Amino acid sequence: MLCKDATTAASELNDTLTNTINERISEVFVKQKEIEQESRKLSNQTSRYAKQTKQWIQTIDSFNSALKELGDVQNWAEVMESDMRGVMATLELVHKGTLEETTPPTSRA
Repeated sequence: MLCKDATTAASELNDTLTNTINERISEVFVKQKEIEQESRKLSNQTSRYAKQTKQWIQTIDSFNSALKELGDVQNWAEVMESDMRGVMATLELVHKGTLEETTPPTSRA
C-alpha cells in the first residue's frame, strides 16, 4: 500500500511540476511573441523615420541651394546696378558736353 501511495504521490508531483513548467513555458512563448511584434513595429517605425529624415535632408539641401542661388542673383543685381550707374554717369557727362557745345557762349561786354 505504501508503494502504491508513493507511486501516486510521485505521479501527482510529476503532473504538478509538469503543469507548472508548461504554464511558465507558455508564458515565455506569449512574451516572445509580444516582443517579436513590438520589434517589428519598432523596425517599421525606424524605417519610416529614416525615410522621413532623408526627405528632410533633401528639403534642407534644396533650400540651401535656393538660398545660394538667391545670393548669386543678389550679387548679379548689385553688379548690374553698379554698371548701370557707371553708364548713366557717362551718359550724363556726354549729354552735358553736348549741351555745352551747342550753347552759344555768352558775350560779356
